[in-house]
Formats: sequence, structure tokens, C-alpha cells
Amino acid sequence: MSLKSFSIFNYGQNITKSNQFVNFSEAGPEITAIIKIGSYSLGQFIEKLSDAMNEAGGQVYSVVINRVTRKITISAPLNFSLLVTTGSHFAISTWSLIGFTSDKAGSNSYEADVQAGFVYEPQFKLQRYLDFDDFVETVDSSVNTSASGIVEVVSFGQNNFMECNIMYATDIIGQGAIKNNLSGVSNLRNFMNYLIRKRPVEFIPDIANPSVFIPCILEKTRASSTGVSFQLYEMYSRGLANYYETQTLTFRKV
Repeated sequence: MSLKSFSIFNYGQNITKSNQFVNFSEAGPEITAIIKIGSYSLGQFIEKLSDAMNEAGGQVYSVVINRVTRKITISAPLNFSLLVTTGSHFAISTWSLIGFTSDKAGSNSYEADVQAGFVYEPQFKLQRYLDFDDFVETVDSSVNTSASGIVEVVSFGQNNFMECNIMYATDIIGQGAIKNNLSGVSNLRNFMNYLIRKRPVEFIPDIANPSVFIPCILEKTRASSTGVSFQLYEMYSRGLANYYETQTLTFRKV
């Protein structure tokens, strides 16, 4: 079936040696927080940022995100400064990923200048959609049958999967139900290249309700049973040149 609403994916929170530093101050010398290297969902990312600033700083920092604007706010009980462009680790800082573009001073709370990370917005409602609640698999399960015929299943949790086909990715505009995007195909390629590196994303089934999201990771594609490669398929069978689809993608809830 098709998803009845347009959906989006939040992604991009990948921390490496080249972007793991956060410089700030508390009415004194520069303080450097270091975010642990790894790939995170947006929700995980703000937790890691809060942990890093609390470990390095002298007060308790709260990091929250407005799910509508996708802007991060950093707060503390007392005033502090964010050394976004003047910090000693400016060139290898996390500020651009957090969404700050300039230094902040004179307050105990700052909202980011721009949205955090990236968003991929399919141009058409997801097709061949199967919800996480409808695709469930037990983990490391075994079935035992007693002498009296009683059947018992022993398992260690369960995995929930979602399937979908992202269709009608195109740079062509003015196509009615297909959302206009002059970079539609390259945006999908960028998103898929992120996914095949097994990095978590947040799936929002209904773009009108951004507070409902599911952290997940790409499990497999038509091109790869382990989800480490992808292929975009031009929709020739429908007579549509320059329109692309992913065919079935499987995501695992994390």
C-alpha cells in the first residue's frame, strides 16, 4: 500500500575527527567539549552534545530541539558563550552540524541560527509501504516442544522493520502530485549514500506531525541483502524517463 501522508527523514549526524569539537566559555578561558566519534540519529546527537558539554563544563547544560523548526537550543543556569567562529577548533568543530553560524554571548540560552543536520523529503508519498508494527521478527529464537506437546518459543527480543519504495525522484518541475525539487535526483543519491554506510536516521511518517519519529537504519536494498549498496532505477517501464525509484528498501528500527 502507499503511505497516506508525505514523509521526511532527518539525517547527517555523523561525527568524525574532523568535526567533533565544541568550544565555549563560562566567563573565563576557553573550554573544549569533545563529542564521541560515531553516527547518531538526531535525538541521539543532542544527547551526545549535552553529555560532552556537561563533562567539560562547570554547569549543567540542557540541549533540546524544536521538532517543527529543527533548531537546537543550548541552555544552562548561568550565562555562557559559544565560540562558534573564534574557538581554537573552529575548522574541526561541530557547530555547523548543530546549526550555529556565529559566536553567541551574554545569555544562558541560545537557539541555533539554522536547522540541524539534513533532511530528505521524498517527492511522492512512499509506495509499497509496510509499517514497523506490521513486520516483526524475533531475535535468536528457538522453538521447543515438550513431551506433552506444549510448544514454547524462546527469544531474545525482536526486530521491527519498515519497507517502502521511494518513487518519482526527478528534477522536472510542475508535475502535480510530485513535489517540485530541481535537485530531486541528486538529493536522493546523497541520502542513499548516507544510508548505505549504516548510519541511523529518523523516519517521520507524516511531515505534518514531526514529533512522531522512528530512529532506524537501512537493513537491505534490492541491490544488497546487507544494505551496503544501492541502485536507482529509471522508471522506463512506466514510460517515465528522468524519473527514478529505489524499489524496495527495508529499514530496521533501532
